[in-house]
Amino acid sequence: MERKFRIGFAIFWTVLIPILCLMSFSNIKQVQQIKIPNIDKIVHFILYTLLSFFWMWSLVKKNIPNSFKKCALLIFIVGSSFGILIEIIQENFTKTRSGEFLDVICNCSGILTGILISKLISK
Repeated sequence: MERKFRIGFAIFWTVLIPILCLMSFSNIKQVQQIKIPNIDKIVHFILYTLLSFFWMWSLVKKNIPNSFKKCALLIFIVGSSFGILIEIIQENFTKTRSGEFLDVICNCSGILTGILISKLISK
């Protein structure tokens, strides 16, 4: 049951990311009032750190040799591709969002950080 919950939560987080990344926040006054430099990059980093952590938490089997390495590689490739796809969609299919290469860098950095955190926790 616990494994199903973990996978369900990882799926929920995976669905939440494109919703947050593709919706416009320009009409929300509270968001406009936040004046932290590069807050969008920080948000990308956090979203993808948690994405990779939740998937590692769901998929790694401690009693299987090389499970961590295989899952980490899979999550990095799929997660990075997912982030790039969202940036392409932002650039080409939305009017209020734009795709940025620096967002891709923050996404990939977040994925690596989530994998590292899951490694440190699993020891």
